[in-house]
Amino acid sequence: MFTMIVGDLLLNGGKALFSTLRPVGELGLEAVNVLGPVVKTDSLPSGHTGTVFLLVGLSFLYLQPRLQYLILTVAGFSSISRIVVGAHWPIDIFLGAWVGILAAVIGRFLASKLTSGLKSRIVFILLGLLCVAVLPFYDNGFRSYTVIMYLQFVLALLALVLSVHCMISLYQDELASRLRQPGTLLNKLFLMGQRLSKFGMVGASGFLVDMGVFTLLGQWLGVPHLVARGGSYWVAASWNWFWNRTFTFSHVPKEKKLKQWSKYLTMSLISFIPNWGTYYLLTTFVPFFMDYKQLALVSGVLAGMLFNFTIATVFVFAGRQSNVAKGANL
Repeated sequence: MFTMIVGDLLLNGGKALFSTLRPVGELGLEAVNVLGPVVKTDSLPSGHTGTVFLLVGLSFLYLQPRLQYLILTVAGFSSISRIVVGAHWPIDIFLGAWVGILAAVIGRFLASKLTSGLKSRIVFILLGLLCVAVLPFYDNGFRSYTVIMYLQFVLALLALVLSVHCMISLYQDELASRLRQPGTLLNKLFLMGQRLSKFGMVGASGFLVDMGVFTLLGQWLGVPHLVARGGSYWVAASWNWFWNRTFTFSHVPKEKKLKQWSKYLTMSLISFIPNWGTYYLLTTFVPFFMDYKQLALVSGVLAGMLFNFTIATVFVFAGRQSNVAKGANL
C-alpha cells in the first residue's frame, strides 16, 4: 500500500514537474503510428512502466527468484510496448522503471517503521477505508468494460472486509483492556463516544416526536402551522431534555428539574446559530455545497448537535455539587 501511494506521488508529480510532450505531440500523427488513445502531453515518466515496475521492485524484495525474473520479463515487454504503440519515448520508459523500483524501496522502508501492532493496524485500517472510498468511483480509463468496474467493487468490498476484521482484532488485542482502565485517555475518549452516541440517539427520537406532534397539531387539529411548529419544538426539546437527563447523562448528580429544563431549552435555541450558520456558510462560499444543499443541511445538523452536546456536557448536565438539589425534585 505504501509502495502504491509513493509511486502515485512520484509518477504524477514527475509528469506535473516535467510536462513533456509525447511522440505524437512532438512529431505529429503523420510521423507516429499510434495504437490506442492519442495522448500528446505528460510523457515523462511513463506511468504504465512505473506501475508495472512497482511489482518488479516488490518481487525482488519479497518473492522467490523464479517469480522475480518472470515478473521482470513481463514488465520489460510491457514497458517496451509503450514505445511500440507510440505513447512514449525510450527515456520515459527508463525513468518510469527507476521510479517504480524506487517507490518499492521507499514503501518497504516506511512499512518497516511500523513496528507496533497498534500503529500498523491503525494505518492499515485507514488505508483500507481509503480504498473503500476511492475504488468504486475511480475512473481508470477502462470503466466501459463491465468486468473492470465489477473488479473495482470487489476489491473495495475486500478492503472493507479486511478493514473491519482488523478493527475487531485491534479492539480485542489492543484497546479492550485500555478502555476499561479508569482515568486513561482512551477510557475518557471511549466514555465520551458513548455519551455522544446516546445523545445522537435521543436527538433522532426527538426528531420523530417533533414531526409527530407537528403533524398532530397542524393536520389533525387544524392549528396554524407556525403555532404548531412552535408547539412541536417545545415538546421535542422537552423530550430530549428528559431522556438526556435519565439516559445520556444518568451518571451525573441530578439538578433541579425546572432549572435544568430551562437551561436545556435555552441551549436548544442558541444551537440554531451554528446549525443555520454552517448551512449558510457552506452554501454561500463553497461551490460543491451550492449544488448539494442536502449535504450542507446534514453538516449544519451535525454542527448543531456537537454544539448541543458540548454545552450539555459542560453546562446543562455538568452535575456541579453546588447545583445539586439535595433530596428535593420539583
